Amino acid sequence: MNVDLSKVLQALVQHMAENRVRMYNRTYVHAWFEILYNESDRDEIRDFEPFLIRQAKEALDDGLARLNRPSWRQKLFPQWFPRLSVERTQDFWRVDPLPHPNIPMGKLEIHHRVRVGSETARSGELTEVVLLRTETVGTTVVAPPQASSSRAFAVLTCETSEGKHVWRMNKEEATVGRGGLTEWVDMKVPGGDEVSRRHFRIRRTREGKLELRDESTNGTAVNGEPAPKQSWMALTLPAALLLAGKVRIQVEDACS
Repeated sequence: MNVDLSKVLQALVQHMAENRVRMYNRTYVHAWFEILYNESDRDEIRDFEPFLIRQAKEALDDGLARLNRPSWRQKLFPQWFPRLSVERTQDFWRVDPLPHPNIPMGKLEIHHRVRVGSETARSGELTEVVLLRTETVGTTVVAPPQASSSRAFAVLTCETSEGKHVWRMNKEEATVGRGGLTEWVDMKVPGGDEVSRRHFRIRRTREGKLELRDESTNGTAVNGEPAPKQSWMALTLPAALLLAGKVRIQVEDACS
């Protein structure tokens, strides 16, 4: 994977500038970024990870300084266009390159967490509000950590024009779909607007069996038969799924 460092740095600064958060008389910007990559690219990323982190922090410093420069309107008419200082949501930049199973090989994706602090009137302590935002160099939403077993019991494979996507299921319930800024999915499926943001859910019962629940607009077929809407159905492995008549996903036992 040849990493275009300038593109990554440009994306970081652009996301910081475009996703400001206004609170009272202050404006806040992202301070914590996660640069996600496929596990197979770990060795190459690791080779230049310290340099990437250092350059990212310098680029973010420069970007924040530019945001705080007065515009020509503010210089000429300060009484009409007052300046609002732009601040980080914490005292330092945090940039974490991390492997993630949903990222295609050879691609990087940027996930940022925004911490917005507001003083409480009673004690003056900070109350944290955590917002999850996603932008590109590719896009994915990463959910807060959830309890899961380390051993996968099912494998979902999706092949599209963008390549092969494989997700190993090791949690009791998961969501699959197109995803979006406000919709977290465990497995992100390409396929355009025909695939719903939350297309279906899959879970393992107490008896160790798999079940599927279709929550889509355009439907899910299981082995050629339409799945009932908003109702759990038994899923016998291996199973061939067809989402919106367009995207195929193969579900298999992880041990097979």
